[in-house]
Amino acid sequence: MKSRFSVRRQLLKWLLVPLLILIAVDSTILYRISLHFLRKAFDHALYDTAYDVSQIITQNRLNNAQLELKPEVRSMLLSSQDDEMYYSVYDPQGRFLGGDKALAYQAPQSWQRKVMYFVGGHVAGHDVRVVSMPAVIPGDQGDESVRIQVAETRNRRQHLASQILLGILIPQLLLLLVAVVLMWFGIGRGLRPLWDLHAALAQRTPRDLSPVQLTQVPEEVSMLVESINQLMQQVQRLLESQNRFIADAAHQLRTPLAGVMAQTELAQYETNPEALQKSLANIAMSTERLVHMVNQLLILARAEPEVMRAIQMHVLDLRALAQHVTGDLISLALPRNIDLGFESELSHAWVLGDATSLEEMLSNLVDNAIRYSDEGGRVTVSLTRDDQGFVLSVEDDGPGIPEDEREKVFERFHRVIGTEQPGSGLGLAIVLEIAQVHGATIQMQDATPEGGLRISLRFADRSAEAPVAAS
Repeated sequence: MKSRFSVRRQLLKWLLVPLLILIAVDSTILYRISLHFLRKAFDHALYDTAYDVSQIITQNRLNNAQLELKPEVRSMLLSSQDDEMYYSVYDPQGRFLGGDKALAYQAPQSWQRKVMYFVGGHVAGHDVRVVSMPAVIPGDQGDESVRIQVAETRNRRQHLASQILLGILIPQLLLLLVAVVLMWFGIGRGLRPLWDLHAALAQRTPRDLSPVQLTQVPEEVSMLVESINQLMQQVQRLLESQNRFIADAAHQLRTPLAGVMAQTELAQYETNPEALQKSLANIAMSTERLVHMVNQLLILARAEPEVMRAIQMHVLDLRALAQHVTGDLISLALPRNIDLGFESELSHAWVLGDATSLEEMLSNLVDNAIRYSDEGGRVTVSLTRDDQGFVLSVEDDGPGIPEDEREKVFERFHRVIGTEQPGSGLGLAIVLEIAQVHGATIQMQDATPEGGLRISLRFADRSAEAPVAAS
């Protein structure tokens, strides 16, 4: 048995996973953009500091002072509440000229020699951000090119980056929480019609097959309700068919069973051997009729449209089927010296149907023709083709059926007045049921001007769907 699962949880999962991915991507993009502008702001401030240091050093050299910054100047320019700051001066060859020797020379690439650039580094075990800019200062032998470097630890940068990350994640998580709550109740609201449908079905009795009436339901649930109502209609028709079968069986079997019981009681008290044999023969004949009627009732029950719709139909060769059935029924024709034959110039006749049902239909037609033909008569099964499809016909030279009775003979248990042959009155009803399920049309007419009967059934041509090997 497959495990049950919640539609609400499945929908929530399919909504949450993309939402989580979207929030993660959105947060990452926002965080990286924020870090970009944060780095630009800090780098700009670091460059301003380096520029001020460059101006002061240049002024000191003009006054023949050293490259070192005075303590009060250093305290003003290179002091920060959270970070340590360093500066150093190097000549183009990387020789230390002044400042903090711990700030190593950051050698520029060839394309960086005349421009300012930023680079990462380490000072006294601290991770720092370094700005390196070219400068020209007065020297003993004229102007000298130098590199002024100013470095700052990353404490404030990292602290602000953490604050930015929290500032992004907390609103996003709150938004996610609100979205989950709204989705949970929204999905529940959307599934409410299913609960209403469940309640409407749960309170019904097993015999209540009336259509489900739900108002203001969404299209998807409306489709489900329509399918349930269609199923209930099919079940209703099936139950009616079963009830009709039970009623028919009870009505039709009551009289034969009563006759068998009467003959049995009579035989029990019969002392004359000849009379006893006659009673036993009557019992055997009644039993045979009873068995025939039961078989006909079962075939009729299987031919009900509600039952036949559940049968998977296939493309089959009607010619081969008709020839086979005709051959099997020769044993019924021989005792009455009836010439039973099959005629067809077709090699195949492909139709859509159920082989078992079609065999029962044709067997009933041929059986009726044999029963109602005179001894030494003729019964012919033929298969032809016209513009509308294949025509299967059963023709006999019996007394035929009056025109005013031809519609009635397809009704259950109807028998033509004056008929002497025993029967259940179900054969042609079975033929009609099976023909209708297969989409075949049925026609009844005189076989010849002198009499007889021809019953023809026309089937749609399905030769285009014939099996490749067979065709």
